[in-house]
Amino acid sequence: MDNFSLEKPNRKIQFFFAFCALALSLLFFHSTGLIGKWGEWYSQSQIYRYQTDAFLDGHLSLFEDPTRMTYDFVLYNGKIQQIWGLAVPMLRLPFEIIAKVTGSVFFPDRIVLFIYTAGFLFFLCNILYGLFKKIFRNEFSVLLGTVAVCFVITFMQPIFALARTRFIIYEEAIYYAYLFSFISLFWLLLVKSESRRGVYIFALSMGLLGFVRPTAWAYGISSVLALCLMLRNKRTIGLVLLCFILGFSAVFVTNYNRFGNLIEFGHALNADTDPLNNYQLKFTYPFKTETLAGATRELFGAVFLAPDFNNNKTLYKTEFFSGQSKILRWRNFYSDTFNIGHLALIIISGLLGMWVLIRKKHNHSNITILIQRVLVWSLVSSFCLSVFYLYSPSISSRYIVDFAPAMGGFILLIVLSLSYLFRKKGKAPLVMFFVLSVLFCGTLYGVRRQIEKKKPSARHITFQEAYTSWFPKIKPYKQINNEYSLAENLTKYGVYANGSGWNIRTGKTKSVVLLFLKDIEYVRMLIDHEKDNSIPYELEIKIGHVYILPTQIKKVDENSSEVTFLIPEKFKKGYWPVFLRILPIEKIQEETGEEFKLVKVWWNDN
Repeated sequence: MDNFSLEKPNRKIQFFFAFCALALSLLFFHSTGLIGKWGEWYSQSQIYRYQTDAFLDGHLSLFEDPTRMTYDFVLYNGKIQQIWGLAVPMLRLPFEIIAKVTGSVFFPDRIVLFIYTAGFLFFLCNILYGLFKKIFRNEFSVLLGTVAVCFVITFMQPIFALARTRFIIYEEAIYYAYLFSFISLFWLLLVKSESRRGVYIFALSMGLLGFVRPTAWAYGISSVLALCLMLRNKRTIGLVLLCFILGFSAVFVTNYNRFGNLIEFGHALNADTDPLNNYQLKFTYPFKTETLAGATRELFGAVFLAPDFNNNKTLYKTEFFSGQSKILRWRNFYSDTFNIGHLALIIISGLLGMWVLIRKKHNHSNITILIQRVLVWSLVSSFCLSVFYLYSPSISSRYIVDFAPAMGGFILLIVLSLSYLFRKKGKAPLVMFFVLSVLFCGTLYGVRRQIEKKKPSARHITFQEAYTSWFPKIKPYKQINNEYSLAENLTKYGVYANGSGWNIRTGKTKSVVLLFLKDIEYVRMLIDHEKDNSIPYELEIKIGHVYILPTQIKKVDENSSEVTFLIPEKFKKGYWPVFLRILPIEKIQEETGEEFKLVKVWWNDN
């Protein structure tokens, strides 16, 4: 593998970079509203803290009491799990330990986020300094270029816009994935073939990126591929791939422990009050039938053509952005993504990078080595993410932020490519100054536009508010017994989303009904139907990862039938969520009519 070294800054410059990292972080947190008034250093979402406390207690599950269920939690095998990864709680663990050792209840999570952001920027400054030392001779130009690129990467439009939203666990997971995916690029630029241990640790770490967020694996795959293209020894390549697979496997092992399946991250099991989303994630979804051209147009529009915003009440809104398909899909856009300017930057930087690699022939200079790695990393990661989101059942503005590290790679690529092309003419510094000025001004314009567009809406609270929500008053909920029936108030059981999709007063149902059952011996339903004296739809239930069709349909009278599902032995103990599919896929947006009423559900004889 072609190796090179980056010059390290001296101590004075490192102090300067530390100051810049802190200043940029403070500016970012203040302008996005991630930290509000003094003392408002806590996120309204406590879920990562639940996971950290679970680590301290020596287990992965958060709770066992079903009344502790909340949005998107998973209840599997009697244990409640969260679906936003284990890496971030692990990163927060040292701070929580410090808090407990010093007598506090917990550490401010916004301060933890700030520390990791500042640390990321300090690391970034040191790497960029070494890169720019190969381009500029003047020290001032090197420092100016370093700070300018750090600003562009920190305040990139999708990241800045995301941080100005509610910024609860959904957005926080994306933000951490952005930081650590980006780190994989700069680690790739530093890795050397003569350090076999360093190569193997790098490959293992790329496999572990899935603990941050599954889509971060796109950057792990691109990093390992770029590394393997540089290696010459087949045995070393084989061991690198083995280490990468080991990292992958560690994520799969925890998946199996938490969700009962190696490749399950919880999204096929989580509790949601939206029947349409339950249908698409637990059974099947219409968008998988879209043509390749149609799916490509939609993804392109979602990424680059600035969709209008919708909200949780219009998740299935049609025709609100260019290229949107007419086929039903869960779509949630509430922050700006990329634009045509970003697309132009990708095209220009990609073409420049490939032109450099075509022209270099056998001239393996330090800059061309860097260009090759950055180009492979950016293109492969973008391709992997595009393939993943092309036919996914859901698309959101926060998902588009997964492309942000790749965009950062293209920004670095255009800087390196132009510096190489103009190196012999002595104009590289002047060209770089122009390019960085354009990037800086473009980013500054985007920041101003975001600030003028809307106020920050990040949800942060004080210690006292966090303490109160951490120790909620326990309500006396009724124990789930063995049946649910019409006119029964299911909220008395205190389980989130229990009965969603079922109008308990009229018996009408949506496409999917979610029920939480205990000690299931069977699932039996009494259904009223008036059309043709038969059940008009083909019913199916899902428990865990098992899909079950009715084993018996028995008429009770002319307008009623009793439907029975036999249940595997593994589900006969403890609490389990049961998803009942009512409608066929072509009717999932409809509410079941008068010909179908769910009257009663029972599941054991006790």
